[in-house]
Amino acid sequence: MPIFVTQKVAATPNPADLPKRIEFRQTLRSQLATEVITVDYALAPDHDIWFQDEGDAPSKTVKRTETLGNIDQEFVDRIKLIRGKGQRLDDLVQIDQTLTDSFGIATHAACVLRLA
Repeated sequence: MPIFVTQKVAATPNPADLPKRIEFRQTLRSQLATEVITVDYALAPDHDIWFQDEGDAPSKTVKRTETLGNIDQEFVDRIKLIRGKGQRLDDLVQIDQTLTDSFGIATHAACVLRLA
Protein backbone atom coordinates (compact mmCIF):
# COMPACT_ATOMS: atom_id res chain seq x y z
CA MET A 1 0.00 0.00 0.00
CA PRO A 2 1.21 3.55 -0.52
CA ILE A 3 3.66 4.98 1.96
CA PHE A 4 2.58 8.28 3.50
CA VAL A 5 5.38 10.79 4.05
CA THR A 6 4.45 12.93 7.06
CA GLN A 7 7.84 14.66 7.24
CA LYS A 8 10.12 14.76 4.19
CA VAL A 9 13.65 13.39 4.35
CA ALA A 10 16.23 15.86 5.68
CA ALA A 11 19.98 15.57 6.19
CA THR A 12 21.76 16.65 9.41
CA PRO A 13 24.18 18.13 10.17
CA ASN A 14 23.68 20.55 7.35
CA PRO A 15 26.09 22.01 6.32
CA ALA A 16 28.64 19.26 6.83
CA ASP A 17 32.38 18.84 6.41
CA LEU A 18 33.26 15.49 4.83
CA PRO A 19 34.02 12.76 5.75
CA LYS A 20 31.04 12.72 8.12
CA ARG A 21 28.25 10.41 9.26
CA ILE A 22 25.04 12.06 8.11
CA GLU A 23 21.60 11.41 9.60
CA PHE A 24 18.72 11.16 7.15
CA ARG A 25 15.52 11.75 9.15
CA GLN A 26 11.90 11.47 8.08
CA THR A 27 8.48 10.50 9.39
CA LEU A 28 6.49 7.82 7.56
CA ARG A 29 3.43 5.62 7.94
CA SER A 30 1.63 2.90 6.00
CA GLN A 31 -1.99 2.03 5.31
CA LEU A 32 -1.20 -1.44 6.65
CA ALA A 33 -0.75 -2.39 10.31
CA THR A 34 2.78 -3.50 9.46
CA GLU A 35 4.85 -3.84 6.30
CA VAL A 36 8.51 -4.04 5.33
CA ILE A 37 9.66 -1.26 3.02
CA THR A 38 12.91 -0.70 1.15
CA VAL A 39 14.73 2.63 1.37
CA ASP A 40 17.28 3.33 -1.37
CA TYR A 41 19.63 6.32 -1.28
CA ALA A 42 21.53 7.35 -4.43
CA LEU A 43 24.10 9.92 -5.49
CA ALA A 44 24.82 11.13 -9.03
CA PRO A 45 27.57 9.03 -10.64
CA ASP A 46 29.87 11.81 -11.87
CA HIS A 47 30.72 13.87 -8.76
CA ASP A 48 33.20 13.19 -5.94
CA ILE A 49 30.75 12.50 -3.08
CA TRP A 50 30.27 8.82 -2.12
CA PHE A 51 28.58 6.76 0.58
CA GLN A 52 30.77 4.53 2.74
CA ASP A 53 28.44 2.23 4.66
CA GLU A 54 29.75 0.27 7.66
CA GLY A 55 33.28 -0.17 6.35
CA ASP A 56 32.20 -1.25 2.87
CA ALA A 57 33.86 0.08 -0.26
CA PRO A 58 32.63 3.51 -1.37
CA SER A 59 29.38 3.33 -3.31
CA LYS A 60 26.92 5.65 -5.02
CA THR A 61 23.95 3.73 -3.55
CA VAL A 62 22.88 2.45 -0.13
CA LYS A 63 19.88 0.24 0.65
CA ARG A 64 18.01 -0.18 3.93
CA THR A 65 14.88 -2.07 4.99
CA GLU A 66 12.48 -0.75 7.60
CA THR A 67 9.30 -2.06 9.20
CA LEU A 68 6.55 0.51 8.91
CA GLY A 69 3.18 0.64 10.69
CA ASN A 70 -0.03 2.63 10.35
CA ILE A 71 0.95 5.35 12.82
CA ASP A 72 3.54 8.08 12.21
CA GLN A 73 7.02 6.79 12.88
CA GLU A 74 10.33 8.68 12.71
CA PHE A 75 13.14 6.89 10.91
CA VAL A 76 16.81 7.82 11.08
CA ASP A 77 19.41 6.33 8.75
CA ARG A 78 23.03 7.15 9.57
CA ILE A 79 25.31 6.91 6.56
CA LYS A 80 28.87 8.16 6.18
CA LEU A 81 29.59 10.45 3.22
CA ILE A 82 33.13 10.80 1.92
CA ARG A 83 34.99 12.42 -0.96
CA GLY A 84 36.35 10.14 -3.67
CA LYS A 85 36.89 10.05 -7.41
CA GLY A 86 34.82 12.34 -9.60
CA GLN A 87 34.16 15.95 -10.43
CA ARG A 88 34.68 18.04 -7.30
CA LEU A 89 31.59 19.57 -5.73
CA ASP A 90 32.18 22.69 -3.67
CA ASP A 91 28.71 23.69 -2.54
CA LEU A 92 25.74 21.30 -2.66
CA VAL A 93 25.06 17.59 -3.14
CA GLN A 94 21.64 16.08 -3.82
CA ILE A 95 20.79 12.75 -2.22
CA ASP A 96 17.96 10.95 -4.02
CA GLN A 97 15.71 8.57 -2.11
CA THR A 98 13.29 5.87 -3.26
CA LEU A 99 10.85 4.31 -0.79
CA THR A 100 9.35 1.04 -2.07
CA ASP A 101 6.39 -0.53 -0.28
CA SER A 102 5.58 -4.23 0.03
CA PHE A 103 3.57 -4.12 -3.22
CA GLY A 104 6.45 -2.61 -5.22
CA ILE A 105 5.00 0.91 -5.37
CA ALA A 106 7.86 3.45 -5.36
CA THR A 107 7.81 6.96 -3.88
CA HIS A 108 10.66 9.30 -4.83
CA ALA A 109 12.15 12.11 -2.77
CA ALA A 110 15.42 14.02 -2.40
CA CYS A 111 17.27 16.23 0.03
CA VAL A 112 20.18 18.60 -0.43
CA LEU A 113 23.29 18.72 1.75
CA ARG A 114 25.41 21.86 1.85
CA LEU A 115 29.13 21.07 1.92
CA ALA A 116 31.17 23.06 4.44
